[in-house]
Amino acid sequence: MFQCEKTGETTPDFLELLDETHRKADGTFIDGKSEEIYKQVTSRIEEEESHMCSMDNPESTGSGGLSVHAKNKIFTEVNLLCFFLAACCVVYLSELCCVLGSLLCCVLV
Repeated sequence: MFQCEKTGETTPDFLELLDETHRKADGTFIDGKSEEIYKQVTSRIEEEESHMCSMDNPESTGSGGLSVHAKNKIFTEVNLLCFFLAACCVVYLSELCCVLGSLLCCVLV
């Protein structure tokens, strides 16, 4: 079974993995998509942590922060939303190209 050297967790922190694997040596992200996902996930985690009461929330750790599971859930939700939006854009652009192609054919005929 895998165990993280830093945290001792058996499940890796997806945001940390993104941070470690999608940055160049100078600290910048390898692409804008990675940076956008990192910022969105970080923002959502900070928002969740500021709204929760560590004693009343089962998703918190003893230190008052979100558990790795809760952070990974946010990471997955953000990624699924980004994937869904990208897929919708592809479908929309494909339909737009068909419409524009039909209009162009009508104009040329």
